[in-house]
Amino acid sequence: MMPLILVLMNITIINNVMTLRIIILIIILFSFKFPLLSQNKTSYNIVFYNCENLFDPIDDPRTNDNDFLPNSKRSWTWQKYQKKLENISKVFLATGIEPPIIIGLAEVENYLVLKHLTSQTGLSKFSYKILAPLFMLTGFGLDKSSNI
Repeated sequence: MMPLILVLMNITIINNVMTLRIIILIIILFSFKFPLLSQNKTSYNIVFYNCENLFDPIDDPRTNDNDFLPNSKRSWTWQKYQKKLENISKVFLATGIEPPIIIGLAEVENYLVLKHLTSQTGLSKFSYKILAPLFMLTGFGLDKSSNI
């Protein structure tokens, strides 16, 4: 089983960028050979979820994360962050008898947050592969990536 975590959108969405990302997603979905799809299954879970500002409490000068720091007005702490990660993973695990084979996400700060979601929550036992846009891998955060 090779489930995927996809990050498709950021906070500031431009229609042309969104359309391009949807087209890329469709191409990806039809070009992958999923081991699950060769089994005698009739349905699979594919989920899209808006994480609504999934930020870690680390100050990253490359992202607009000032509201999600320990000394910010939200008082964003590791405990709050871990709770949000766990709650998001519970949503995915509650979608059916088996976890989704593909999870699309929006409003995620960076690649490290995805790693935490897939390694420090109930999703860790499913070996999700992260397929993130280039801006997440090169350090351009949510708000600063809208022109990519």
